[in-house]
Amino acid sequence: MSADEDDHPILTRLWLIPILTRDLLKLQNQLPFFVLEKLFEISNFRIEHSLTLLALEFFNHTLPKPSEVLKRTSELRGAKHLLDLFHLSFLPPFPHEPPPKKSIFQRTSDVLSEATFKTLIWLCMLFLSSTPHDDHDADQNYRPSSESIQCTTQLRPSGIKFRPRKAAESFLDINFRNGVLQIPPITINDLTIAVFINCMAFERCHQYTSQLFTTYIAFMSCLINSTRDVTLLCADGIITGFSQNDQNVAELFTKLGEKVVFNIRKCYLSTQFRDVEAYYSSHWATFMRTYFSKPWSFISVFSAFILLVLTGAQTAMAILSYINRRS
Repeated sequence: MSADEDDHPILTRLWLIPILTRDLLKLQNQLPFFVLEKLFEISNFRIEHSLTLLALEFFNHTLPKPSEVLKRTSELRGAKHLLDLFHLSFLPPFPHEPPPKKSIFQRTSDVLSEATFKTLIWLCMLFLSSTPHDDHDADQNYRPSSESIQCTTQLRPSGIKFRPRKAAESFLDINFRNGVLQIPPITINDLTIAVFINCMAFERCHQYTSQLFTTYIAFMSCLINSTRDVTLLCADGIITGFSQNDQNVAELFTKLGEKVVFNIRKCYLSTQFRDVEAYYSSHWATFMRTYFSKPWSFISVFSAFILLVLTGAQTAMAILSYINRRS
């Protein structure tokens, strides 16, 4: 640190940086970006980097992105102001990598294994269909909807797993594949709350701006309906340390979610909304909710499976005994 930096009123008070960041990203505090560029030019700081890169590096402590992403987004042009630049740095929506290709032998094995497993599941469900159980517990308050998905406490008993996506380029890069919902870790504090509010307000004021933050808030507000949902996401490493308490986080997403207006079929998470809902309403997820959500349900399924195995073994022994007598 140089002598000038030792006396800098902000650099010597690190607690001021989040406050300054919040003020610079407030919608009502924005100045035209070309004015800022002109002031930066005439200031003659003799810095090799552009104002765009310096601004993005300064804001990166709010919702961090890898350094290579910062360098790529530093070439952005046409920002109206700092908030618009910050918002543009999260574009475009990040495509998910295709699943690795399997050999013909692996695909054949998977098909045979899946067919065998589904046959056993079908037989178990047929056997247990006459078993009395509480309709309310089996239903789990499920209501198919084209406008939302279920909360975390409803999705987990359906077999959906939650994993932190630590290698993501942005906190917006949510992925769902093979029953695993991968969400980049995020810390909820006063600064991120201010960023969410101002970016959502910016998207609301500009009709043709990509609704990235609005869609993310809508998705997370669906997952978080209660303190229990927050607790589970914290345990999974998705909502990380140094966050507010679980009750405040749940109330935050509930309140922000009430302000959301967006088209689920045209948002950048439309595929994830559709796939999660489809998985939840599938026969496999219904089976998991009905027979594996509670210990007694699992015992019933396990007993039915053992009974099927013993019945099959008894039948096989009878056939072999008959063949031996005939020979």
